[in-house]
Amino acid sequence: MDIKYTTGKLTDLVALPSAKSNEKARIKIGSEVYHTSNRFWHSFCSQFQISSKIFGLFNHAEVFERLCKSPKFKETAKDLRFCIEDNGPTKRLLAMSPDGKSQTLRYSRIRDMLESKGGQNIAYHDGLITANFNPPSGANEFKLGPDAFTNRLMIQLPVDGYGDPAFFLELLRLMCSNGMVAYTKSFRSTIKTGKDAYFAVNRAIESYDNDSGFASLQARFELAQKSWASVNEVMQLGSLIHGKPSVTKYTKEFRNVTGDLCAQYGMTNLEAIPLKKRVLLPTKARMYDLLNFATELATHKANTADARILNAHVGRLLASPYDLEGSADKVTKFKDFLTT
Repeated sequence: MDIKYTTGKLTDLVALPSAKSNEKARIKIGSEVYHTSNRFWHSFCSQFQISSKIFGLFNHAEVFERLCKSPKFKETAKDLRFCIEDNGPTKRLLAMSPDGKSQTLRYSRIRDMLESKGGQNIAYHDGLITANFNPPSGANEFKLGPDAFTNRLMIQLPVDGYGDPAFFLELLRLMCSNGMVAYTKSFRSTIKTGKDAYFAVNRAIESYDNDSGFASLQARFELAQKSWASVNEVMQLGSLIHGKPSVTKYTKEFRNVTGDLCAQYGMTNLEAIPLKKRVLLPTKARMYDLLNFATELATHKANTADARILNAHVGRLLASPYDLEGSADKVTKFKDFLTT
């Protein structure tokens, strides 16, 4: 796999309609035809300042053609940077960004920097490199209920020029090495890169810490141990697991953790329960079990794409009140592993 960069104008691009309705349009630049990523279309929308929801109404090629004929197009008919992911037989456009507006982190150089700084679990997917670091203040082992944890940081670095580098707070559950990433804006800190992006990232790795953020994150996990998971919360995570190819086989084990809710509530279809009632009905699982299950899949079982989606779901749970906060009286011992 190779990451390449080129420059051009939007007038150099031609959108080719897809034969299948569920596939994104391909883009032709000169004689080369490229597949496109979600981030490419998000960056395209950013250039035109429109919502990506428009693709729910029109296909990608139609949106591209219409907008390129609009008055706004004349304002954006300037030099752009295009990032290309070359996997040999297939090539993808990852993103577009204004050329010269900011320095783009190059894949090979930033990966070398992460390795030299002792980054762990360095991974690449869809234009983003991620790695784990201990905060400068140290991992600081502590206990939440019966389980031991350490603080950890996850850094996310775009190598396609779209978006800013950022840190996300994370707790590492020592018993099973689950990396519990709070993949949400509430526990996210953006790195302002300025003129020298590499210097800014290097300085951030050496100095960034967030004591108050870690304290808040620990409090959310502690409260999760004392909160029963609602039918609504179980259904949301269950639907997510069932819909992801790399983890769908763990649906049965997830049901073992949460219990047979249809039998528990005498229903053949949980969807028939009104949402207002679903959020009030407890299951045999605690929110902590749901967080453990999702992060165990993300850390040990899922592919990179599905792991990112699972971590984003965990982040949303941590950033919002649980449906049944504080409803469990005692904190019991939790299983080390929930999957086999």
